[in-house]
Amino acid sequence: MPELGDWEPLDDLAGAKLYHVEWGPEQNMIPSKPGVGGHMYVLLPPGNHAQASIPCLLVAPAGTNLLTGASTGPFFESHLPYLRAGFAIMDYELDGAPDYETEPGEATRAFIDSQAGLVNSRNVIDFVLQKMPMVNPKQIFAVGHSSGGTHVLLLGEHDKRLAGVVAYAAVCKVPDRIPAFMARMVAGNDARIGDFLTQSSPHTHAARMNCPVLLCHAEDDTNVPVSDSREMHALLQAAGKKSELIITPTGDHYQEMLDQCVPKGIQWLQQRINETK
Repeated sequence: MPELGDWEPLDDLAGAKLYHVEWGPEQNMIPSKPGVGGHMYVLLPPGNHAQASIPCLLVAPAGTNLLTGASTGPFFESHLPYLRAGFAIMDYELDGAPDYETEPGEATRAFIDSQAGLVNSRNVIDFVLQKMPMVNPKQIFAVGHSSGGTHVLLLGEHDKRLAGVVAYAAVCKVPDRIPAFMARMVAGNDARIGDFLTQSSPHTHAARMNCPVLLCHAEDDTNVPVSDSREMHALLQAAGKKSELIITPTGDHYQEMLDQCVPKGIQWLQQRINETK
């Protein structure tokens, strides 16, 4: 487990602190074994924070085809609303991010080996609990957009340490999104790919959800159909899980939708925090 290390000021928000944490000697996203490579950024809101005094938000990376992991970079504008609301932010990578040096199928194999990035997220939660005493361990949440939303739903189903999950325009039925023949081509005919599509899909494990969920989606989404969130919400409710669904009339899949949904997400998170006090 790496150390939190030294911090530097965050230019976008006076008083906020930025830490750059490297996970190990293998600083690439095709590691020799899951979870030993890559890096993350830790952002703390302004102020001095006593032990167990602030909530924490895991922000899963977005923009993938759900067959590979994702890298991250020092682009923190989207985190500012959460920092201003008092959250510590964990901005991290998922094994198997493709790049120009990656062999065909290599990124997908690394992503499968990491259990669709669950190994990475579990490591991040361990890091928070071991290395960040200022975080309240009962107030660790996860948020994601699009494929990042897919990931945090899956994480909520497989890790009992989260206090809540917020998923914006998430793909909830991975097999419907990715035809099996296409997945086999991308994966280089990896024999595991068929089962992986099912096991990495949030709708498969809805009955296992361990925490409250907020789903937010735009009715006019042209990328991920709003039916994904509607069906996921119905599955969670049928299983007796706490789920809220917000549908905005417009916003499509991108920034306009997030501009409407993020404030609602922060309000929902603050309600969950009040419930843990």
